[in-house]
Amino acid sequence: MSNSQQPNTSSSLSSILQQARASLAHPSRPETPRVDSRHMMNQVRMNSASSLGGERPQTAYGWQDAMSENQTDSFTPGGFGGQSVASQDEFGMPSSSEGYDSIVIQGPESIHEKRFNKEKRKSRKRLQQREGSAQSKGGDSLSGADSQSISSASGIGRDPLQETPSQQQDKDDLLKAKILKCISKYNAQKLKTYCERAKKLAPKDDIGSMFIRECIVTGLKQLLRKHSGTKEDDSNLLKLISVVLISFENTLERSSLFGFCRVLYKISKDSSHDDEFRDNNILIPLMNLIRYMCESVKGKKDWEMLLYCVAILKNVSYDSQENKTYISSYNALALLKTVLESIVRHLAKEKKESTERPLQLLVQVTACLRNLAHTEEDFDAIAESGLLQILCPMMKNLVGQQEFILNSCRILSKVSLHEQCQNVMNEDCPSFYSTVIMVLQQYKSNVPVVIRICFILGNLTFDNEAKRAEFSLRGDVPLLLNLLDTYDKKDTEMHKKESQPDSPADKPKETTKQDKQREKEKRDLDDLLTKLIRLIANISIDHERGSYLAFSMQTESLIRILERKSVQTAEELVLNVVRCITNLTYYGNEARSNANGGFVPDSTLFKHKMRLCEQLSPLLLHDHPDAILEAARTFGNLSQDEQVQQWMKQKRLDEVTLILIDHSNFDIVSAVCGVLINLTGQESDIFTGTNIERLIEVLDYANESLAILIFKLLHNLVVNTPSDKLDHLDLIYDHVENIVESLEEHDDLTEDEENLISIGKRLLEELAYEEL
Repeated sequence: MSNSQQPNTSSSLSSILQQARASLAHPSRPETPRVDSRHMMNQVRMNSASSLGGERPQTAYGWQDAMSENQTDSFTPGGFGGQSVASQDEFGMPSSSEGYDSIVIQGPESIHEKRFNKEKRKSRKRLQQREGSAQSKGGDSLSGADSQSISSASGIGRDPLQETPSQQQDKDDLLKAKILKCISKYNAQKLKTYCERAKKLAPKDDIGSMFIRECIVTGLKQLLRKHSGTKEDDSNLLKLISVVLISFENTLERSSLFGFCRVLYKISKDSSHDDEFRDNNILIPLMNLIRYMCESVKGKKDWEMLLYCVAILKNVSYDSQENKTYISSYNALALLKTVLESIVRHLAKEKKESTERPLQLLVQVTACLRNLAHTEEDFDAIAESGLLQILCPMMKNLVGQQEFILNSCRILSKVSLHEQCQNVMNEDCPSFYSTVIMVLQQYKSNVPVVIRICFILGNLTFDNEAKRAEFSLRGDVPLLLNLLDTYDKKDTEMHKKESQPDSPADKPKETTKQDKQREKEKRDLDDLLTKLIRLIANISIDHERGSYLAFSMQTESLIRILERKSVQTAEELVLNVVRCITNLTYYGNEARSNANGGFVPDSTLFKHKMRLCEQLSPLLLHDHPDAILEAARTFGNLSQDEQVQQWMKQKRLDEVTLILIDHSNFDIVSAVCGVLINLTGQESDIFTGTNIERLIEVLDYANESLAILIFKLLHNLVVNTPSDKLDHLDLIYDHVENIVESLEEHDDLTEDEENLISIGKRLLEELAYEEL
């Protein structure tokens, strides 16, 4: 007998039925519909089944006012200044109504005067030092010509005493013209040269370095005034800004830096530029900027700057797998955790009026986290980083923040498939379960949130008995049953509308926006029912909660769903419904005995057992192996009822199950054997000589667990069938005896092997009695 041919199943019928109560091991993740436009804030319609379909409000910035110049305080190690933006747009975001001319840049004349005076002082000092050195040697003062030659040799070029401010201005005007020309031509390589020149000048000529930087900012401002906004121009503009940010980073003025971030955010809303953000190395300066702002302990956080920087990371990591990997490789998860901690500290001590921007930033951070969680390495990092321990209390305290709750549920639904993250949620987050149930209670009318909460809890209760036992019979289980009843009714109404055509038959059908919306709502309802029923199936494995569910009136919804749906149109939903029915019908015959000692199966599903049989019987002949398996498991419970047995014989389902005895899937064969064991509890004439031979053939290559079921089936046949109607008794005896003797030769026997020997010996005794 081969143990390697097929996986082991349960050692008895009860174990087979126990296995039938397991739900999907690898369920599908909730679908997150695409949002074609990437916007900063999302006005979620939380009471609509199509919450995720709502468009985000457009940011009210055009190219001509993409850089706000109302804030001119510098970005220094002490943090940003406390000045606020003068005006805001309709969505509460900063807006510039004064145009680019409001940028505060020192005029060229003031710079030239400063430079002239500074160089004049330096030249005089050098001349005095030279004269003092000559006099100490007994010589006279230097002549004008000698002084000029020394000045030239020292690298100054021309004696500032002889160069007027207007002459210096001519030189600077020429440099400025060159810079503006290279920017207007989108010459990123040439601009990089000027940026490097400014960096080199900084130690010895900070005014000259400042002049070049301000010329570059002025050039970018003028470029934005005539920027067309085409993809090609956006790409070129992105290259220019990346050169400036990489070269200067934190040395730029706050107003300029903030303006660049707004421009980059606008470009990032177009997914075609995602790769360019990575190729131009602009993401690293952005992450450095976020890190610097979070680590700065002096002054207040610049929440608006953080908001744009994180929103850019969120946008460029939405579609591009390469960007997700690239950003994650620079420890972005730890960076976003730091941002979350900064928000938590701010919300804990600040008044409500000053929390608007941090809350908007919170939405962007959670959306970015959701994007970045896409590989096993990311899940491991999230589990080890402590992010989940921060997120759970925030959900509890900010349960009214709808978009934050939705993003958090998206994150948790992804990581709940990962074992290490499950352990963190179960063990390191004491309030996790109560928080999630509270969110489910408050958002029970919001389809996207309900889908994800049910998915999270379904993953956590799949193989965790302790988590199943946490569901309260007074509040939590009734909540799930009410959700099942509510959304079953909604699905029923939608099904009725679909069955009633709203247009004449001769009118051509066109796919309208409303049709697409209805189709999306239908998919969302199917997805919600799938995740909810899977969760109920998992909870019903617990004996106390399973009994409660089995006798609840709302479980009739499961039969109604089977009557409306098919495997072809809603495969995952139908399979989960049948699995849940299998679990609940396990408790159907448990209860009450009447005066005659018979069963009184008064559970809700057993009250409607004939309706249930009508819906399940076609699945036994379905092409889908999972549909056959789940239907056979359910009939394994239902066929314990005598009325169901009679119905199956009338419909010749006993012959159908016998045909499945040759199925290549051993799980199906095991489930079918359970049904046949129930059907042969009384006299049956379906096992002719040919069928006995087929059963013996299966026994030849069955493993121990399947062999136990076949032995029990043969035992029922021998006991309940007259010997003159049962063929091949000798064949049965020889095969059973060979198996028993073969097993008895071994010393170390498994529990299944010992059970098989015990049943085999009883069967041999019955066969020997029949021969007598």
